[in-house]
Amino acid sequence: VELHPSMERLVAEWQNLKQDLIWKTAKGKEAAERALQAGNVFQTSTTPWVHQVCAGAFIEYKKAWYLGMRMRTGKTLVAIERLLSHPVQSCLILCPKSVIDVWAAELDKHAPTHPYQIIPLSMSGGKKKTETLLFQREIAELKSKPYIVIVNYDAMIREPLKEVLLKHKWGMVIADEGHKLKSAGGVTSKTAARLQADSKGILSGTPFSNGRMDAFGQFRFIDPAAFGTSIVKFRSRYCEMGGYGNYEVVGWKNIESFNKIIDLYMFRVDEDVLNLPPIVHMYRHAPLTRRAEAIYKKLERHFITSLDDGTKINAVNVLSKAMKLREICSGFVFDEDGNVKLIHEERKKALKQLLIELDPSEKITVFCEFTNDLDSIREVAESVNRTYGEVSGRRNDLVRGVYPQDVTVLGVNPKSGGVGVDCSASRYCVFYTVSFNGGDHDQAKSRVLGTNQKRDVTYIYLIAPGTIEEVVYAALVEKKSVEDSIMDYVKRGGSING
Repeated sequence: VELHPSMERLVAEWQNLKQDLIWKTAKGKEAAERALQAGNVFQTSTTPWVHQVCAGAFIEYKKAWYLGMRMRTGKTLVAIERLLSHPVQSCLILCPKSVIDVWAAELDKHAPTHPYQIIPLSMSGGKKKTETLLFQREIAELKSKPYIVIVNYDAMIREPLKEVLLKHKWGMVIADEGHKLKSAGGVTSKTAARLQADSKGILSGTPFSNGRMDAFGQFRFIDPAAFGTSIVKFRSRYCEMGGYGNYEVVGWKNIESFNKIIDLYMFRVDEDVLNLPPIVHMYRHAPLTRRAEAIYKKLERHFITSLDDGTKINAVNVLSKAMKLREICSGFVFDEDGNVKLIHEERKKALKQLLIELDPSEKITVFCEFTNDLDSIREVAESVNRTYGEVSGRRNDLVRGVYPQDVTVLGVNPKSGGVGVDCSASRYCVFYTVSFNGGDHDQAKSRVLGTNQKRDVTYIYLIAPGTIEEVVYAALVEKKSVEDSIMDYVKRGGSING
C-alpha cells in the first residue's frame, strides 16, 4: 500500500522511536558491551559504563529527553556526551546554586578539549549575573564560539535575567535535578516551560518522588505534547479525585497509557548497576531531658503548651505540630515572636561523643534541617578542635562543589546543599535531623556514597527515643510516605507502636 508522503514521515519517526527502546533491553546492553570492547565510544576523555552508553544512544537524536538515573550512575557524563556528539551554538543549564561550579568542573574533567565557552553565573545579584551573561555571550559570538550558560533556578525567575533568558532561542536547555520543576503551579516550573530551545532535557535521580502528579510540570518543560499544557485535563485523564471537596488525588487511572508516554522520553537507571562499597546504617540515641520531655508530651496532647517562662508555642496544624516536636528533639523551639528558646543540649552531646570516637583525620558530613542546628554543629566541631565548613542558604564553603580539603566537619542543609554536592571525601554521614521528604533524604545520602567513594560508608542517625523521630526514621528506612506516617502518629495520639 502506497502511503501519502506525510504519512511515510510519521511512520519513519515511529520506527525510530521504537529503535530507541532497544537500548533499554538486553540487546541494547549487549550492543554497548561489544562497542566498548573496541574502545571508548563517547567523545569524552572518560570511558563510560555500559549503562551510560545505552543512555547516550537512547537520547542521542531526541529533541526531548529525560535521564531518570539514580544518584551515582553518571547522568552528567551522558548529558556532556550529548553536547559533544551533537554540538549546539548555545546551551542553558539550570541547576541548584551549589551545582553551578560543579558543572564547569565536570565539563573540564570529562572533556578537557570541549569547544564551549563556559559562562557560570555563580556571582551574587541578578543585575551582575545579567551583565556577565550579556558580556560573555558577546565575546563568544565575536569569536564564533559556542557557549554554555549555567544558572541556578532561583536566579532564572528574577528580572532582569529572566527576560534575557526567555528572549533567547537556545540550542539546548538542560534542567539538572529537574524534579524541581514538578510543582506545575510554581513560578519556577512555569518560567522553565517558557524557555525556547531546539531540544530540552532533564536529569534527575528522583523523577516522581511524590507520585505521578510530579510528571506534568516536568514534561510541560521538555515537551508539552507529552501530557499537554492543562493541569486540569491531566488530572481528568490520569487521576482519581476524592477527599474533601474532591480536590485530593486518591488513585490513578490510565496507568498503561501514562507509562507508555514516559517510556518514549525517559531512560531509567537504578543503583543496582553499580558495584558500590558496603553501607552500614546505625543510630545513636540523643534522649530528651526531663524538662524537654515534659514540654514534648504537653505538645503531643495539646496544640498549645507553655515553656517555664510562660512563652506560648502554637502548632496550628498537624505538620507544623510535627515540626515543633522535631525542634524540641533537636534542643530548641521558636516562640510566637520567632525567638529561639534553647531547652536542652543532648543532641549536641551525642554529636560531640561521635566526633571524639572517630579518628580526627576522618572527614564527617553532618546533615540537618534547621539553621539553629548548623550553629550547634559548628560549636561542637570547634569544641573538639575540628575545622568546620558549611553548605546552606547562608554560606557555601565548597570548592567547585567538592568537600574542602581543610575541613573535617561539613554541616549541610539538604534543601540548599543536598544535590550536586560531592561529599565522597567523607565516609561517615551523620543525620543530626532528617528531612520529612524521602527524596531529599535520598539525595543527601548519595552525596557521601558518590562515584568516587571507595570505602565503606556509615550513616548515623541521631534520634530521641520514644518521639516522632522514630516515626520519621522508620518511614525513610521502609521507603514509606513520611507525611502519611506522621498523620498516623498524630491520630494515635503520639503512640510510636500504634
